[in-house]
Amino acid sequence: MFLICLKKGNLSHSGIDNFAKIGWGAFDSNPLIDANSGTIFWPSENGLIYKFTIDSNKIVHPPLKFKYFRYGIESSMAAKGKYGFVSDNSGTVMCIDLKEMKPIWNIDNLDDSDASIVFETEEKNHWAIYIGNEVDKRAPKSESSFKKINAVNGSEIWKVSRECYGTELHGKTNSGGILSTPVLGKHKGKNIVYTIFSRVDEKNRAELVAVNKREH
Repeated sequence: MFLICLKKGNLSHSGIDNFAKIGWGAFDSNPLIDANSGTIFWPSENGLIYKFTIDSNKIVHPPLKFKYFRYGIESSMAAKGKYGFVSDNSGTVMCIDLKEMKPIWNIDNLDDSDASIVFETEEKNHWAIYIGNEVDKRAPKSESSFKKINAVNGSEIWKVSRECYGTELHGKTNSGGILSTPVLGKHKGKNIVYTIFSRVDEKNRAELVAVNKREH
């Protein structure tokens, strides 16, 4: 369940939703809030994206619900203008027109993605996103990939990969690969993007990787 707190009272809405394909209603992702329009976008682990609007009187209107994903969404949404970028637990990565709530493009990232997407404007009309995937459904070992994607059309610009391990923990897969959100460098490191590959061997060690994002 999530809870929105207002000066005039509280509104709550359960993630256990009959409209969803999935019965797990947690909200791991952060909401995306547009302060200018009073609009809130909130992806859920039930596979839905909720769109709320709050008017000038601080009244929250009933949510619109969008069901584009096969599995739940644990990563937070990235956005630029009216475009949102979301990934789910099946490996689907999608660009959505947030005004119309219609898909623009989607790609298959092969496996679960809990790490949030990072957006970057490199120059005018040149947008990129950085995404990674886990070794979860493909355990016990497989290739985990860190990718730079053209945010306009979803095409791959480059990819860096490591073989990673998904280890068993209490009967379930403890995922390897990219589990944390990548970081863009600043100042002298502005051409670098950093990510961590987890469980790169059977001793569960990790590897911090710095990539030249423009020349790789």
